[in-house]
Amino acid sequence: MKTLSLTQASIAAAIFTALSFSTALMAEDKIKKMDHGNMDHSTMKMGDMKNAPSSKAGDLVLSGAWARQSFGKAVNSAGFMTIKNRGASDDMLIGASSTISKRTELHTHIKDGDVMKMRRVKGGIKVQKNSSAELKPGGLHIMFIGLKEPLKSGTTFAVTLKFKNAGDVTLTMTAQKMAMPANMDKMNHGVMDHGPKKMDHGTMPRGSN
Repeated sequence: MKTLSLTQASIAAAIFTALSFSTALMAEDKIKKMDHGNMDHSTMKMGDMKNAPSSKAGDLVLSGAWARQSFGKAVNSAGFMTIKNRGASDDMLIGASSTISKRTELHTHIKDGDVMKMRRVKGGIKVQKNSSAELKPGGLHIMFIGLKEPLKSGTTFAVTLKFKNAGDVTLTMTAQKMAMPANMDKMNHGVMDHGPKKMDHGTMPRGSN
């Protein structure tokens, strides 16, 4: 059996260390590029929806309405928009309905330790006078639970929102394709799999949106 000299062994160890370090850097760089791509793609889609038609209900102007397409076997989706109150009094979004899902509810996300959890909003979403309430990914949103069929990108559908003062208003949402985030498996478990037994209903923290 051939034995390496001390010098040869040192050189071999140095080469092995360099290759390992290079491989680690390449893997880290690849991950960074993937994450960056997801973020840019999602932002682009959200920006595109700024041109969506606006709707009015009393002193309220609803704009940028869009919904996230459903992924794989997921049976839920979420809708987003901006609600601007041009009036002199506060209003409250107290409910929503749509024919695309079995249930349509108002939801939000809260941070419980290091985990983001879904919570159903009780009481409604406040829209302060001369201000806006923003429904966006990772925050307040409309949850479509139990989709009757997959929600594909480009699909349009009607959603009726119920306000305490302004009354009901029906608007059109368009499903948008977004890059699937790296933690989609966890999102599917916490967001997409909302069954009556799995839903952990809580109260939205008080305060303006």
